[in-house]
Amino acid sequence: MGWRQDVFYKHGLPLRPPRTIHELADQAEYLNGLDHNDDGVPDWGVCLTPQVNYFYAFVAPILQTQLTNPTTETPTGQNIFFDSQTFEPLIRGPGFKEALKQYWRVIRASNCQGQLPQGEKC
Repeated sequence: MGWRQDVFYKHGLPLRPPRTIHELADQAEYLNGLDHNDDGVPDWGVCLTPQVNYFYAFVAPILQTQLTNPTTETPTGQNIFFDSQTFEPLIRGPGFKEALKQYWRVIRASNCQGQLPQGEKC
């Protein structure tokens, strides 16, 4: 992940890239609409590449994680989409909802908010 140390410094954020998706969303929301380059024009909180396949590169690590037992930190064999024993969908579960919530926060603070309404790919 690329990040602008000068922008983080200017706006008083820790001088390191975000470590979690929650930090990324928090920082993107904070930075969104601020002027990062002193041109008088509000800038985005995060810039996502408009490549067609980027959705998978960004979203897969967020949504398609191996679930782990929080006590032992060992993999459960489950994923976020289906129960591996019953094949029942898990997309209505709290983990999937939280992942989508964080993804939506990032999208709303990104260049996508200006590109999508005009039909451009984000």
